[in-house]
Amino acid sequence: AERMLTGLGVRPDMGSGVSAEQGFDFTDESGTFHTFSPESDVFNYCKQTQAAGMLPSVGAGSGPNMGQVGAQKHPVSLLNEKRGRENPIMYECVEAGELPAKVFTMMCKVDGQTFTGEAKSKKEAKKFAAIKALSELYEIQY
Repeated sequence: AERMLTGLGVRPDMGSGVSAEQGFDFTDESGTFHTFSPESDVFNYCKQTQAAGMLPSVGAGSGPNMGQVGAQKHPVSLLNEKRGRENPIMYECVEAGELPAKVFTMMCKVDGQTFTGEAKSKKEAKKFAAIKALSELYEIQY
């Protein structure tokens, strides 16, 4: 049985000279995978289509806040980095309600100020509290 590359972001109809029926064969006659080198046709094809803007580059940010300082980091991580080891942040969590309508309220205490975030998970509540702290203390918007 012949194995073909499908659904991995490489489309044979993208102008590489490879027909849609042909595709890419990653196996040899015995059915084992080939070893690829950076000089192989598939890698060159991917590099060319990515350079032409036809494939997204890995790790490229395109969200609405990606141009702002700090927006690519998780808010909790960024807040911890801004504060440093000598100024730790204290978090407290309060739970209200029963599942499936349970609500978590996370309180983030920074230099005597308290910032709160509410969500259906502790992780999200902590994130929202960190976003509020970053907004008020450092004017970083998410």
